[in-house]
Amino acid sequence: MVKSPWPARVIWTSSLVSGHALDRIDWDDLQLLKTANPYGASKYQIQLIAHYLDMESATSGTNKTPIRHLISHPGVTSTSIFLDYLNFVTAFLMNLAFYVARLFGSQDHPISWINGAIAATHLALVPSQLLNRPEEPVLYGSRATRFGKPYVGRSEIYRYSENADNAQLLVGRCDALYNELKRKRRGKSNGA
Repeated sequence: MVKSPWPARVIWTSSLVSGHALDRIDWDDLQLLKTANPYGASKYQIQLIAHYLDMESATSGTNKTPIRHLISHPGVTSTSIFLDYLNFVTAFLMNLAFYVARLFGSQDHPISWINGAIAATHLALVPSQLLNRPEEPVLYGSRATRFGKPYVGRSEIYRYSENADNAQLLVGRCDALYNELKRKRRGKSNGA
């Protein structure tokens, strides 16, 4: 395989609800089994890990091209994820509520799935010079104007500076789990 002349990018998908779960995260509960909002907490963990890895890659001191770790979220989109729980009327009312929220100024309601993909697509295709610097804790989000024109917005990772140590803790724990799994698999393949 030919080595690409362009720097690699890992695009992590997060969520708007991630910051709301922060106050109830138990940092010793890696799998979030005791957390009231495991979905939001896992998305916040993604933000911390991705930004930490982005900084680590940029400052590794090797002569390799850094791998960028970028974070996006789709905003609020209308998908079939809740269709099992909604009937026609409630699905219509949910969509109507999305449009009303956007009409009243919410930029976080791109609503259609294709508009929700604009942030991740942007991160995959935009020239590197237009991306944030690795030391900036940035989250890119799919947004829309009041009348539905999609665009990409940037915001800071919620309370990142307070949780930078937890980012290092999470990456360390993930590395430890990975190394333990590798050791166990090596032992099985050696007949132990």
